[in-house]
Amino acid sequence: MAGNHGTIADMRYVGPNFDKLALATNSPALRVVDLVNSPLDMDIYEGHTDLLNTIDSTTDGLWIATGAKDNTARLWRYNEETSKFDCYAIFEGHASSVTAVGLPRTPVQNYPKFIITASEDLTIKKWTVPKPSKSGDDTEVKIVKSSDYTRRAHDKMIHAIDISPNDDFLATASHDKLAKIWDLQGDTLLRDLVIKPPRCGHWKISLVSKLSKVNQMQFNVCLSYPRANL
Repeated sequence: MAGNHGTIADMRYVGPNFDKLALATNSPALRVVDLVNSPLDMDIYEGHTDLLNTIDSTTDGLWIATGAKDNTARLWRYNEETSKFDCYAIFEGHASSVTAVGLPRTPVQNYPKFIITASEDLTIKKWTVPKPSKSGDDTEVKIVKSSDYTRRAHDKMIHAIDISPNDDFLATASHDKLAKIWDLQGDTLLRDLVIKPPRCGHWKISLVSKLSKVNQMQFNVCLSYPRANL
């Protein structure tokens, strides 16, 4: 798949049939490839003013979140009439590059209710996503400047976040060699995880459901880091 500007930082399968690939490349533009109908072409979505760092998507593939070095996150909505993605909202408030974004893991009812962002400013933020109009004709991009909470999460750059399958917990992984588990709704730190041997910090984290009961869920925490730097 040629035509990218250097590093591919992140990617997700998106679209109603998950047959499109969204790419964060060494460019401010979000790139989406239709793998079935036009695998050699890309839709390019302008908006960010600096390089993309990260992508996430909802479980139905209809919403994409992007974070960039312009200190903002953007939310994109799939347009069934055009089969393209439109910018729905911009989230402003971080003092530095947005390094990770997270959308709900539970099934989306009409629209995702929140977005989580992490930044090079060492904080995590939870934002409420503005509700779409009843007509669904939202042509004007919504600007969100106030988050539900801001929490200093780590002492060095936050490389990754993940949201639990029930949307109750948030995991963060950082260059400070710590992984942390948070109460997503109340921003309360639940646990520090000091897991060796990373000398350069944790670069990826995933919360994997292990056991599900009524009102109770347990998780395995999966971490990764660059082996070349060990």
